Amino acid sequence: MTEKLKLDLIQSSKSRSATHGEVERRQNLLDTLTTRVRILNDAADARVGPVSNYESERTMLLSTEANDDTAYSNPWLESDEHVSSLTRDEFRRRQEQVIKEQDAGLDALADALKRQKNIGINIGTEADYQSDLIDDITVRATQTDSRIKRQSDRVGKITNKSSTCVLWSIIIVLGLAIVVVAVVPA
Repeated sequence: MTEKLKLDLIQSSKSRSATHGEVERRQNLLDTLTTRVRILNDAADARVGPVSNYESERTMLLSTEANDDTAYSNPWLESDEHVSSLTRDEFRRRQEQVIKEQDAGLDALADALKRQKNIGINIGTEADYQSDLIDDITVRATQTDSRIKRQSDRVGKITNKSSTCVLWSIIIVLGLAIVVVAVVPA
């Protein structure tokens, strides 16, 4: 379960679907949980010996320092007197209850990470859609620009032709006038 949470946390960090502070907060919670699970597993593995060793193992498990000198607290236990007054079965039930509560918390965290992942996927999909629209607009704008340039060239040619036509018309009229003046006797 902690491995899946680590992977989800890494993905959340890479996809930037959570803020840096939120990723750090979750990483701290995950580190604390991992440490507690390791201590519980070590204690369960070490409990193969006689029952008299049980009290020292229980004291080690419930101490405020882990085997690797990483400090942590036991928020579910009120005091050492409360722990010493519990029987073995009560203590196991209490541990099982705490583990169930932690599992429920981890499940809620996993659900929140899944929701954030889905939100990130939806945002990515929308960004891809918007990018495609922008690409389409860019292509159409380029096509329109080339059409405008072609039409401008055509208008320029027509303008040149029309002014040339007028000049030729004037030349022809003047030529006819010269011919008329030369042919008609004065």
